Amino acid sequence: MNVLLITETLSSNFEPKLIKELNKIDINVEVIDVSKNKDFNPKKYDLVYSRMMPYENCGLLSYYISKIFEIRGSRFVDTPDNVLTFQNKLLCYELLKDKVPMLESELLLPKSKLRNLLNKNKIYKPILGRAGYYVEKIRKTSPKLLSLYKKRLEKSYKTYPFLIEDYINFDKLVRVFILNKKPLFALSSTKTNWKTSIYENVFKFNMDSKLKKYSNIVAKEINLNIGAFDFFYKNGEYLFNEFNYCCDLPRINNILGYNLHKKVAKVFKKLV
Repeated sequence: MNVLLITETLSSNFEPKLIKELNKIDINVEVIDVSKNKDFNPKKYDLVYSRMMPYENCGLLSYYISKIFEIRGSRFVDTPDNVLTFQNKLLCYELLKDKVPMLESELLLPKSKLRNLLNKNKIYKPILGRAGYYVEKIRKTSPKLLSLYKKRLEKSYKTYPFLIEDYINFDKLVRVFILNKKPLFALSSTKTNWKTSIYENVFKFNMDSKLKKYSNIVAKEINLNIGAFDFFYKNGEYLFNEFNYCCDLPRINNILGYNLHKKVAKVFKKLV
């Protein structure tokens, strides 16, 4: 049984441990790191796991390579089109805005009247991105500052177009991990600033009935076998923030108290 892993930069955490667990159950794993590989053979694989990150240095290259393998008949853990679609914050917002609580997002068109948009403090972010890169908080008194950011950043293929949404001073950022299209666990971390991320000082977060309800709705709508999505938590309420296909946390097995990579490997084997 042959599995292909397509990645844009082979991580030191999730991917090597997953490969190790797949090898234990007699699944051979080949790797295409699009940031390093000089060529590839688009043969048919039993299963392809494409950790597409369209916001990284390689842009959409991993998507195009993944589509070649799909056209050649390989089965995917999650299809390239779905992975790309739901990492797009605008499309994810349009899918979920009437189904779970979330902040209203507005697409910034080239001729948007910025002054009219800044009736409150806003967050300005690219539709494709991770870990707060190119995300800015703009005060309602600063349309000129927003114009400056827009002119500076729209020159980059990685950051244009942009979304603008209301700023919320949340209590915690909560990440729900999904496996086999179902919520598996939730994590949070100590908040350090308004742009905090779930990477350092991570701890397991109790999934109350409200978080379970929203997580099941999102998991059903997104319909992917693996990934994670983030919620803002404030005063006992949750607001959906964004989907993340390639979250990668160190010490995750110590935090959870079990071998997550082994669980993922078993799900992959069932998909073949």
